[in-house]
Amino acid sequence: MVAPACLAILREAANRRGPDQQPRQFSPKSPAVQWPSPMLIISCVPQCVTTAFTQYPSASAWNASFVIVEALRFLLAKPMDSLPDACAEYAMQFRHLKTFAAVASTLNITRAARKVHLTQSSVSEQIQALEADLGARLFDRTRRGLRLTEAGQRLLDHATPLLALADEAKAAVADAVAEPRGSVTAGGLETLCATHVPPLLASFGKAYPAIALALKSAGSGDLRAGVRSGGLDIAFIFGGPPVETELASETVAEESIAIIAPRGHRLVAKPAITPQDLDGERFLVTETGCVYRRMFDDMVVAARAAPPRIAGEFGSLAAIGRMVQAGAGCALVPRLAVPEEVAAAVAILPWAGAPATVPIAMIWRKRRVHAPALRLFLTAAREHFSAITPGGARPRHAAPCP
Repeated sequence: MVAPACLAILREAANRRGPDQQPRQFSPKSPAVQWPSPMLIISCVPQCVTTAFTQYPSASAWNASFVIVEALRFLLAKPMDSLPDACAEYAMQFRHLKTFAAVASTLNITRAARKVHLTQSSVSEQIQALEADLGARLFDRTRRGLRLTEAGQRLLDHATPLLALADEAKAAVADAVAEPRGSVTAGGLETLCATHVPPLLASFGKAYPAIALALKSAGSGDLRAGVRSGGLDIAFIFGGPPVETELASETVAEESIAIIAPRGHRLVAKPAITPQDLDGERFLVTETGCVYRRMFDDMVVAARAAPPRIAGEFGSLAAIGRMVQAGAGCALVPRLAVPEEVAAAVAILPWAGAPATVPIAMIWRKRRVHAPALRLFLTAAREHFSAITPGGARPRHAAPCP
């Protein structure tokens, strides 16, 4: 199978005679073997993968040990004084592969250029160089934009785990660095980006000034897609953890649910609102598919025999808040989603239905080894959100997606 073949290749390469005509012994502890640095191995991984699949087509793209051993075989077969030039050549190919993955994920040269911090002309040149090197067209260029060819899709299938492997290897090496460095790109629903997440980023930035931070707001679907594609390192959403095999997730807090109603509304006299109290009320909701609409459907619609009256659908909670303030109806929202200026002009009533809270979950991509910056951020996020869990409830821990 693959593992014995790998060991045979490495043993053969390590025991071949070196420049001093002395056999190299297959042992990491032997001073006779000049073992290459981990970063040199990483830079050579793309070429080694090509070699591996050519010689052993049945090998799996996910077999990390096979790739690393092939990298060692490649390096040990080179004269030691030629390693920097050889690795520089394949490091260039690796950058081309990262650029290709960015173009494949966006199907747009402009957006890909922003993603990899290059000019559009540099992105185009790298794609052309990669196509020339592979002898295959990777994209079809049409009036509507770019489209992956069959060859491009096959390359992407191998490039995705390969880039993930390189990130894991870099993370393992980075653990030896005294000061944590790197970057974390976080995403979140607009409500969370405006409330809970900024204090987390501020405190984390003060603790780890060498780690670059970025924050993007989007809907739940786009956030999950961003984490899957690597555009986001971590995302914060409402609701339970998504069931996706490539994502890990954890519920870090619970947020209270509230009913907001116009000042002087009949419900203001009640200490807490139940689904039965809402008979005959007009409701303002978000569009179907939105996370806030799902909350309304799960907590109000499912608990009533008769469907509630929908007075209107709106694209944002801010608009709903203003409509409630104007007396157009009531709304069910997470308590923290009510802006201060709206909260001062409406009645905010406790929700006594089941459930009375909505979970806040953070999601990230599953990796065998995570970058130190992300590991530190996950720890900081757990500590930050544990302090804001309502009612002293204890958040649920360690919930990787099945």
